[in-house]
Amino acid sequence: MMNRKTVRQILEALVLFREKHAHGDPLTVARQEAVREVAQRYGVTYQTIEDACRRRLGLGDVSELDTLLQHWIGGDHLPLMNQLTPRASATAHADITIFFRDHTNPSEHPRENATSSAEDSPRENFTASVSLRDARKLRAIAEIRGVDPTAFFNQIVSRAIRDETKAFAQAILRDSE
Repeated sequence: MMNRKTVRQILEALVLFREKHAHGDPLTVARQEAVREVAQRYGVTYQTIEDACRRRLGLGDVSELDTLLQHWIGGDHLPLMNQLTPRASATAHADITIFFRDHTNPSEHPRENATSSAEDSPRENFTASVSLRDARKLRAIAEIRGVDPTAFFNQIVSRAIRDETKAFAQAILRDSE
C-alpha cells in the first residue's frame, strides 16, 4: 500500500510527463525526464521514483506504464487511475480523484468532453434491475477500481447508450444506401 507521499510523487511525475510530452518530447523521454525531476526535488534516486511509477503500481515492466500513459494523454484516464487507486492508502484517494479531475482537459479530448457534458446536463432517473450475479460482478469491479458502484453503473449505461445510438445511426445509413 502506497502512502500519500509516494502517491503525490507519482502525481507530480505525471504532471511533468504530460507537460514535457505536450511540448514535443517523445513519450519515453518525457517519462524519464519527469521521473528524474521528481527524484531531484525529493532528493532521492531516479530508481526510487521509477519504482513507485512502475513496480508499486503493480506493473511488470515499463512498457505497461507507457501504455497507461498513452491512454491518459489520449483522453482515457481510467486505466491509469484504476491502477493507482487500489494500491494507494485511503488517505490518498481524494488526491487521486482531484488530480485526474483537474488534469484531464475535456477540450483536448472530445470523448471525455461528450461524457462530462452529459454528466452536467439535466438528468432523468430510470429504474433498472440486474441479476444478482451481474450485481455482484458490478460491485466487485467497482470495489477493485475503487469507485462508487452507482457511478460505475451509470458510466456503463451511458457508454452502452452511446454505443447503441452509434450502431443505430450506422444501420440507418446502411439501409439508406
